[in-house]
Amino acid sequence: MAQDLVEYREYVRFLSQNNENRVFLNSDEEKAIVVFSELFAKAQKNVRIFAGCLSNSVSNSNDYISGISDFIARGGEVRILLNRYSKEKALESNLLKRLAFYQTEGKPVSIQTCNDKPYFSNDPDNKEVHFTVADGEIYRIETDIESRKSICNMNDQIMGEKLELFFDTLSQNATNLDLKSVYKMK
Repeated sequence: MAQDLVEYREYVRFLSQNNENRVFLNSDEEKAIVVFSELFAKAQKNVRIFAGCLSNSVSNSNDYISGISDFIARGGEVRILLNRYSKEKALESNLLKRLAFYQTEGKPVSIQTCNDKPYFSNDPDNKEVHFTVADGEIYRIETDIESRKSICNMNDQIMGEKLELFFDTLSQNATNLDLKSVYKMK
């Protein structure tokens, strides 16, 4: 592991453990995995994820899958909205297969599809964003969904609650997705 990634991981962990309300940046896939790992480790109650299809190298990394799995095992609730869901991509996703398993176990995991493409209202280009928010205070907003660039914070209740409310609003018009049937699980 490169030294800058080690330092980045230590920095994110410091912000998390000390409940720092400080915006920091995430500039690539490796750093995205670091942020998600820390987000899942810190989360206690719920995680809301708005994403494309969750069939990429970040969401299918071992750290991401084990992080979200540990969170669910601790009793956490996961709600997901996907705006680019496809059954073909889902069949390639180890993460979605794991989440389908948790659904068969009766764990609080819900997955929905929608057509929404959220963006910052002050962005003249209306560039699509994806986001994850946990416990109404921990967040990662992907401002460039291709290069995985994002803004993050481990303790911002004001923005975290806004993201939760926004997610819940989008969720009201979304369609429930039964991954158990996709993977032929009972």
